[in-house]
Amino acid sequence: MAPAQQKGLENAFNKQVVQNLQNDFRGAVDLEIKVIDRTALILDIFAQHAKTREGKLQVDLALHEYRKPRLTKMWTHLERQSGAGGVGLRGPGESQLEIDKRLLRDRIIVLKRKIDEVQKQRNLHRKGRENL
Repeated sequence: MAPAQQKGLENAFNKQVVQNLQNDFRGAVDLEIKVIDRTALILDIFAQHAKTREGKLQVDLALHEYRKPRLTKMWTHLERQSGAGGVGLRGPGESQLEIDKRLLRDRIIVLKRKIDEVQKQRNLHRKGRENL
């Protein structure tokens, strides 16, 4: 087995182990213990120390990007909602997972726009100071 293949298998195994541990701890412990991985810990530290508007927006964006692939299996109790009533419109509605993915995607777009606005404003102020 090539070193790159071995590294890939190790990474996949480690991710699966972390996810299984998180699920085990969530189900087995009645206490409110937050189980997080290394990335979540780093993002949590950045969130605590972010002072500027841009920094807070960037951390919020990173948290949403981090959560995006982890949405599955969170809403299994709401498998399908009923669709809109009417003739020919009786199919299953949007699942809670689909709703959450759409809301997360929309929030990421809004955060990116806000970060762009802050950066444009900062550059405008910087140019104004250079002209003095």
